[in-house]
Formats: sequence, structure tokens, C-alpha cells
Amino acid sequence: MKLYRGMWLERWESGTGLIRKGTQTVDQLYAGDTRASAGDTLITVGGPSEGNALSMHSLDSGFYKGAFLSFTASFDVAAFYALKDRWETRDIGIVVETTSKHLATLGIRAEQNSERYPWEQEFSVVMDKHEAFPIEGIAVVHRINVQQFRQSAAALNEKWPDVKFPDFLREAGH
Repeated sequence: MKLYRGMWLERWESGTGLIRKGTQTVDQLYAGDTRASAGDTLITVGGPSEGNALSMHSLDSGFYKGAFLSFTASFDVAAFYALKDRWETRDIGIVVETTSKHLATLGIRAEQNSERYPWEQEFSVVMDKHEAFPIEGIAVVHRINVQQFRQSAAALNEKWPDVKFPDFLREAGH
């Protein structure tokens, strides 16, 4: 299976787009965290679990500094993320492509993590043994321009018409 990660060109060039946000491993993330809502059905009580860690990563990876990287099974989702903040960046984004075969040869696993935001088709790559995603795991690097970004936003809007945020077409400048 192919997996993709979108990022700004600047993040790719600096190398920061493939570095995990933190070092918290699965057994350090637990349901007692005060930012997880009490009625959240994706959080389980009873101590640390991979499910909690993945859910918290999906909820707010900026706050929960887990040892994960978000990838997606959708090229269009990755292309959207590569340029959705283009007003702050140049008009070129990067989509890194890997495969489950590449990951397996490196001893890295990806866990489906799309329950919270199904349209993202997210897979969280477990990076507890790697600070950065290994270059050997990259199959292809795609350069994304504004035209591709708009095509991907239109495709996402068509596939997920009920999604209100983000507004794919508005963010793409349509």
C-alpha cells in the first residue's frame, strides 16, 4: 500500500518535515490526560494504550508530542496539506511517498488512525525507534504546484461533500 505525507517546500528543504514532534511513546500516553474530553469515545480508561496514543496524536499532535508521523493513504489529502498554508510559503509543496513494503524493511509500522477524521485517511507511522523518517523509506518525492493543489481540493470536495472544515475549495482559492 502507498502512503503519502504532504509538507511545505521549506519544511522539506530544512529536513523538519520528516522529524517526529516528540518522544512520547505509546506507553506514555494515557486516558488521564486533561485535554482529552470526558465523553470522547476514542479514548479508553485504564492506563496507557496504543489506541489512546493514536487518538491523541490525531486530536492534537502539536500538544501531544508523540513519536509518530502522520501519513495518509490519499495522494489528494497529502497534496492538500502540502499547500493549504501556501499564503505563508512559496507555491510549491512536497508529497513524500512510501509503501508498506519500504516501511516493513526498515522495521517501521504504520497504524490506521482515521476514526476521528475519516476524510484524512490517516496512518500514523510509529517512530519510537527513529527521530526522523529514514531517507531509505522514501519511494518517490512529488513536487506539488498550485494547479495540482486545486485539483486535489476539488477531488476531496467531491469525495467528502459533507466535510465543512476544512473548506477544500475555499482554501484552494476557488
